Amino acid sequence: MIDAQAAAGVGAAAVAAVCFNAAVVLYAIESRSVSTEHGLRLSLVKQLARRRRWSAAIALDALGWPFQLLALSLVPLTVVQPTLAVGLLLLLAVGRRRLAEPVGPVEIAAVVAVVAGVAGLAAFAPEHKVADPSPPALAAVLAVLLLVTVVPYVVPRRSAGAVAMILGAGAAFTATAITSKLVTDRLAESEWLAALAWAAGTAVIAGAGLLSETSALQRFEATRVSPAVFVIQTVAPVIAAPVLIGEDWSATPGGGAALAAALVLTCSGGLLLARARAVIAVQREADQVGVGMSSSTRSAAAGSRASDRSAARGERSADVSAAANSAGVEATSAKPNSR
Repeated sequence: MIDAQAAAGVGAAAVAAVCFNAAVVLYAIESRSVSTEHGLRLSLVKQLARRRRWSAAIALDALGWPFQLLALSLVPLTVVQPTLAVGLLLLLAVGRRRLAEPVGPVEIAAVVAVVAGVAGLAAFAPEHKVADPSPPALAAVLAVLLLVTVVPYVVPRRSAGAVAMILGAGAAFTATAITSKLVTDRLAESEWLAALAWAAGTAVIAGAGLLSETSALQRFEATRVSPAVFVIQTVAPVIAAPVLIGEDWSATPGGGAALAAALVLTCSGGLLLARARAVIAVQREADQVGVGMSSSTRSAAAGSRASDRSAARGERSADVSAAANSAGVEATSAKPNSR
């Protein structure tokens, strides 16, 4: 049975999920309009900061976080993270209406799986509790996540491929899920300074994850980046929650079996949705808009370079012609007149 608190927590998580997924589409559109030479650099943020759609994406992300915090204050992390799959329903609806993409049996099955899975997570969720993780365990987990987060920034940029950037973004968002939980718990205990410190840390880690994800969206299709990041940031915190935060699955129906089944159902539905034609169409449209903008930029630059080369060639030809004429005149004047 789903009580009012669980329903409110799932609802708040769903709102956060819609905000986060809508932001991803806007990030994909705008990131493709900037040269990849800015990837994994703060200059990428500087280039994008003045763009309205980028600002809208930041605003959506910022709007989603308080709802995520609200959800974490009401229901366990085990419930909140998988509920992020609900945001994919937005992309499915947009793809269906805007791009006239058909919604077939696979998409319907995915929607049913996500809805049923989230409902199961809410119904079988472990008891919500204030986390008091062991400092060594917390430090070890966050150290590993932060190490993976910084990998794209410490290896040569040419070596930072899709895997490094996706893993970096996924690790960062996993860490922010854990630290966001700690923010809500410190607020519940009226530990304001500790809550502020964790919030500041969350913002820094989220910024690194956002930069990695945006850099990945510059170079690769959103349909390749988004599902992978979704899986990492959904599954990893859930796996860490029982050990790190003390969420007890054994007290749930079936000793955790029902909860695990709901988790698998939600993630399976989310992956199916991430690969659904309507969702892919929305993300590819974002790619195409971004590619079109960047192609125009490249074409203009290429045209400018071609004009410069043409002008240079014209100047060199004029110089050669003038030299030849001059040499011809001198040669003619040196010859004796002949009849």
